[in-house]
Amino acid sequence: EEPDDDVVCTVCHRLDDAERLLLCDGCDKGFHMFCLAPPLDAVPRGDWFCGVTPACRAGAGAGGGSKQRTPGPYMIFCKATRPGIIAANPGMSFGNVGKALGAAWAKLSDVQKAAWKPSSAGASPSDSASTAAAA
Repeated sequence: EEPDDDVVCTVCHRLDDAERLLLCDGCDKGFHMFCLAPPLDAVPRGDWFCGVTPACRAGAGAGGGSKQRTPGPYMIFCKATRPGIIAANPGMSFGNVGKALGAAWAKLSDVQKAAWKPSSAGASPSDSASTAAAA
């Protein structure tokens, strides 16, 4: 099924790269293949479930599609930090946003990186925004 022109990626909130945007067969949310953790190189065959909603997790668990893994610390950091980088640099290209995220992550100490583990996903380390904005 072709994604609509107005479907944004649930992860990066961008409209571009529509040809690599998957629509979940359970909730119709959009996901770029490269925004998934792990990223997908090809469009999955058959139904694909994102695993975000309970119905989608049940669909994925039933063998109906790819099983979504829990995001790692870097992906949690990126999801929380990306909007601040985009707000501070509205004209920045998608690739440069990724480079800024990587640079901001590289500047973090091991202790700061550990704060982004899934168990602390709800908590956002206080210095992350300033670290990312400096990137």
